[in-house]
Amino acid sequence: KKRLSHAQIECDRLLRLVNELLDIEKMEAGMMEMTMAPTDLAELALQSIAVVKTLADANAIKIDVFGDHAVASVDKERIMQVMINLLSNAIKYSPNGATITVDIARKKDSAHIKIEDQGKGIPRHMLDSVFDRFQQAHGGGAGTSGLGLAICKAIVEAHGGTIWAENRKAPAGGGDKSQTGSSAGAQFTVSLPAAA
Repeated sequence: KKRLSHAQIECDRLLRLVNELLDIEKMEAGMMEMTMAPTDLAELALQSIAVVKTLADANAIKIDVFGDHAVASVDKERIMQVMINLLSNAIKYSPNGATITVDIARKKDSAHIKIEDQGKGIPRHMLDSVFDRFQQAHGGGAGTSGLGLAICKAIVEAHGGTIWAENRKAPAGGGDKSQTGSSAGAQFTVSLPAAA
């Protein structure tokens, strides 16, 4: 029974990997069907946080939401997938008791989603490649495919948007800086065309 259970877990993991690869290929080929509609990104952020709440609670991690009710014309399920991926990563790389912040803002003709964590940050040499397939800033871990951020990028670009990563600046006089160049964590920003 134990061996069958392990085999089932591995089969499920491989199936997820194949589906993720197929999703990326479809999006990059422009074959992914999307249903676009004006969507309140702040409301979508709250729904995404509800999905990862159990994982956050298990690590005593708090998630705060700030900002405006920015509206963008998006495929709700796909952008929610992006937020869930980014939040899951932030939880995975944050220490117990940390706070993750989600900031939604309207900036001229774009709507921004910014997710900040208090983890290790991203090694400087990986800031440009972290969205490539099979890239993992800190080795990932068991059950991770290294495709989550690549999928985020493909979804965002299919919406005519951009996504980028940077390290948060450590507070003045605060703590030792690691080789990542920051002791304050990572910041991921999604920029989408705002709805009229």
